[in-house]
Order: sequence, then structure tokens, then C-alpha cells
Amino acid sequence: MLETVFLVMGIVEFINAIFEKYFVWNWLMEKGANQRSKFIYKLSSCRFCLRFHLSVFILVLYGFYTGFDLGMLFIPFVCSGLTYSIERKNDL
Repeated sequence: MLETVFLVMGIVEFINAIFEKYFVWNWLMEKGANQRSKFIYKLSSCRFCLRFHLSVFILVLYGFYTGFDLGMLFIPFVCSGLTYSIERKNDL
């Protein structure tokens, strides 16, 4: 199960780096800012939330290939927590 956490976290961080390089996150924030709904704006302006949803999407794809397990439900939360702690450590 630990290898699944690191696999999903690695894929999310790789996609995050590509999205930052090609300004996909900025594009999503601009599209969210133009929406009438404040809920969509808040979701698109939170980078942590976007990465969490990306990890859920990666986990669903991974689950289709390997088979779902109830233990997999906590993986996006663990990946988000690890990513947040790593980023926080780098900011210090």
C-alpha cells in the first residue's frame, strides 16, 4: 500500500510540474475567475484543492487497472498531506 501512495504522489507531482511549466494552473484560475459561481472560483483558486482532485483522478485510473480496495480511499489524503508538508519544509 505504501508503494501506491508514493506512486500516486509521484505522478501527481510530475503532472503538477508540467502544469506549472505550461501555465495550466494559471489558465484554470483565469477560467474559474470568469465564472458566475463563487464556488467554482474558490475551487479553481486553491492549488492544494486542485492537486487533491488530481490525486483522486489518478487513483481512480490506477484502481481501474489494479482493482479497487477500500484501503485506497485514504491515499489522496495521505498524498495531499505529504505534498503539503514537503512544500512547507521547502518554504522555510
